[in-house]
This record gives sequence, C-alpha cells and structure tokens, in this order.
Amino acid sequence: MTAKLLAVFLHCFDDQFTSVRAEACITCGLLRIRDERVITKLCTIITDELIHRVKALAIQGLFCGSCTDSCYRTNQFRLNYVEMILKTLSR
Repeated sequence: MTAKLLAVFLHCFDDQFTSVRAEACITCGLLRIRDERVITKLCTIITDELIHRVKALAIQGLFCGSCTDSCYRTNQFRLNYVEMILKTLSR
C-alpha cells in the first residue's frame, strides 16, 4: 500500500458508516497490513466501537490469515494486547 493510499485508508476507520469501518477491518486482515498507525486504529475500534460486529472484525484484522514463524511475534504481541483490552472491558 502506498503512502498516499494509506493516508486515505486511515480515514476509513473514523467514517460515520458502520459498513465502511467494517470493510476497513476486513481489508487489514486480507492485505496483512502491519503499519503501526493501522494497528492503533484497529485497537481503537476494539476499545471504543459500539457495534459488536465491527469490533469482532477489528480483532480479526489484527491477525493475518495464515500465521508463519515470521509473523508469530507480531501476532503474539497483538494477542496479548487484545487480551489486555478485553480484561479491561470486562471490569
């Protein structure tokens, strides 16, 4: 993804329409985007989103479709982060 496209793509996470936010989350998972700004946006959706479907898609978007050894560390970090968020939300 180019820098220009990424800048526009980041705005999709803040869109007023649920379907746009959901598709942004799905795209992250399909394209395996690992940019820190995208990960931050996904984590923000996980914590602040009111629509559970979008929240679930954001969690899925954090993980690549098929894990390999090269992405294990990244996914382990993401999993720990999601677990921390879910523990905070359950209080």
